[in-house]
Amino acid sequence: MRQVRTDGSIERGGDPVFVSEPLAGEPVGIAETGSGHRIVRFADIDLCIIDRRTEKLHGVRGDGGAALFTSRNRGPPVRDEGAA
Repeated sequence: MRQVRTDGSIERGGDPVFVSEPLAGEPVGIAETGSGHRIVRFADIDLCIIDRRTEKLHGVRGDGGAALFTSRNRGPPVRDEGAA
């Protein structure tokens, strides 16, 4: 579990990663997916995927497809092939 900072970021590997300002002060979890990507979750909501190769954040949709999420460090959309 990580706590979202007042600026909307969490710390990952010593670096700040922007998640969401409205979640400031709230806990978020990071779990590894079957394909090795990491997913950031708040309660039962999948917020974004951290790409295992680039370490950039990407959004998620209900079908696990391309990003709806925008962030300060976004990259190209990633499809998590390990998602159910």
